[in-house]
Amino acid sequence: MRSVHSTKSVHSNLSGDPDLAQQVEFFVSRLPQRTKSLRRYAKKQDWKLLSRAAHQLRGFGQSYGFEELSRQAANLEDACCVAGQEFQRLEALEELLATCDQLRAGAPE
Repeated sequence: MRSVHSTKSVHSNLSGDPDLAQQVEFFVSRLPQRTKSLRRYAKKQDWKLLSRAAHQLRGFGQSYGFEELSRQAANLEDACCVAGQEFQRLEALEELLATCDQLRAGAPE
């Protein structure tokens, strides 16, 4: 997989809600472990686990106000459900990982 890097930060659309700030921060702090699992599942070509992890991220993205994360995770989940779509799976994974790298807790500065 090629590496995609961007300096663009993506903040939750719930970043202004003080009641959710701690949960959003905790979710973002756990992303490195989640992305590590995604990479591991792809390397093992375990599409079922990759699909399940994408599904979870899709829900977390919706819950924590990261719409782009949900959209990218849905793309990966869909790609994992179609036989013979390895290239599309890896491309969707790459896009999702790039999005995960851009997520930030707190309000934009």
